[in-house]
Amino acid sequence: MIPEVQDEQIKNIRRSGVACDLDDVLMNTKPFLFSHFKSLFGSIYSPEVLYFLYHTPSRNPEWDTPEKRAIIEEHLNRPELYRDIPLLKESKRTLLELQKNELFNSYITARPHVLDKVTKSYLKSQELPDLPLVSRYFPNKYHQSNGQWKATVLDKLFPKVRGIIDNGTDLFNQLERTKYPGFMILFGEETLPFQPHFEAYAAPDWQAVKEILLSKC
Repeated sequence: MIPEVQDEQIKNIRRSGVACDLDDVLMNTKPFLFSHFKSLFGSIYSPEVLYFLYHTPSRNPEWDTPEKRAIIEEHLNRPELYRDIPLLKESKRTLLELQKNELFNSYITARPHVLDKVTKSYLKSQELPDLPLVSRYFPNKYHQSNGQWKATVLDKLFPKVRGIIDNGTDLFNQLERTKYPGFMILFGEETLPFQPHFEAYAAPDWQAVKEILLSKC
């Protein structure tokens, strides 16, 4: 059993392949969320600058009050917030092109399971590949960070899931700690934070992802 993952999600992964993260890999999520919360709270910075400075809305010191943190937490669990997130440049075209060779077998996201319905609807509306979705049930029940949780999932799913495209440096660090036998493509980075003991690649954009995967498969 994998902590915080439902058995049916795992059973739906029926063939070997690569997993893909969603937020800030396929979708331009964080700038979109910063724009949303700026419209609520205001800021002296643009959403793009806020994303560069703080990465997640809850870390913005302008919004660091108990009341605003509570509003941010409540809004982040609203399904309607996730219906209109734009795709990242070239993500759809490249993913569909690579999927002609059936390289991908799942989406693995640390989004809470309460967002599964809107996430699946979004993926369908964008005409992205229909793949099993693995999400997080009962977040923080085991006091794991998203990176720790995802590293546990990937370890349990190997070798069926042979690797992942993900933008999480926390996940990168956790896979190094656990001596992960698969590979990771660290999305959105020109270089790796350090040279790990597991197979890892940096990919600043989807063109780089394409080149890496075609060289491996």
